[in-house]
Amino acid sequence: MSRALVVRVVAFGEADAVITFFTETLGKIAAMARGARKSHRRFAAALEPMHTVKVTVDERPGAELFGLREAMVVTPRVHILADLDRMNAAGKALRWARGGSPNRTPEADVWIELETLLDRLNDPADPLPPGTHLAASGLRMLRHFGYGLELDACVRCGRPCDLARSAFVDAGVGGLICQACGGGHGTHHHLVDAATRGRLSAAAAGRDAALVREDTTVAQKLVDEALAGHAGVDE
Repeated sequence: MSRALVVRVVAFGEADAVITFFTETLGKIAAMARGARKSHRRFAAALEPMHTVKVTVDERPGAELFGLREAMVVTPRVHILADLDRMNAAGKALRWARGGSPNRTPEADVWIELETLLDRLNDPADPLPPGTHLAASGLRMLRHFGYGLELDACVRCGRPCDLARSAFVDAGVGGLICQACGGGHGTHHHLVDAATRGRLSAAAAGRDAALVREDTTVAQKLVDEALAGHAGVDE
C-alpha cells in the first residue's frame, strides 16, 4: 500500500486500463486496472490526476505490470480541476515526474516536491501565478533527480562566471558554458542575463516568489531540455 499520483492512463481492451503511478514508496510503477473503464464505481475518482490516492497493488513474479487491487482518494484537489492554468501547470509537473523517474525507484524528495506543488496550486488564496510555482518546482525537481543546473560556473572547465555578466546556459549538459568552451554555438544555448540567473538560483533554493513572470518561460524551457538531455524525455 502506498500513496500515489496518477501520471498516465492508457486504455487497454474494452474495459481495462494501464495506470502509471508515481508512488511515495515504490517510485514509478505501472499497474493493470481491470474493469476501470467499464465500472466507474470501482475506483471512482481515484484514477484521475491531481488527487493524491492510496493504492494497493499486487506484484506478480516475472510480470512487468502490477495488478491494481484498490485505489481511493486521500487528498482531493478540486480547485486545480476548476482552473485551466492550474490544471496545465499540474499536468506539466506530473509529466516531468513521470519522465524523470526511473521505474520502481523511490524518489522521496521528488514526491515531497510534487505534493507541495499540487497543494499550492490547489490553494485559491495563494498569491503567486501557477506558472511561477511550476517553474520554481521544476528547477528543484531537476536537483532532486540529480540534474540540477549549475548557474555560477562553466560545467566544462569549472571557471566561475562573473555575477554581473550574461552567460550561455545549456540545460542538457547541466548549466553554464563559457564562450571559451563553446558557449553560444549550440542549438540549445540560451543567453541568460545575470539578474535572471540570480532569480533562477533563488527559486531553485526554495524562493518561488523570486521569479518574475518573464522567468517562468525560461525556467520551464530549461527543465524540459534538462530532462530531454539527461533522461531522454521528449515533451
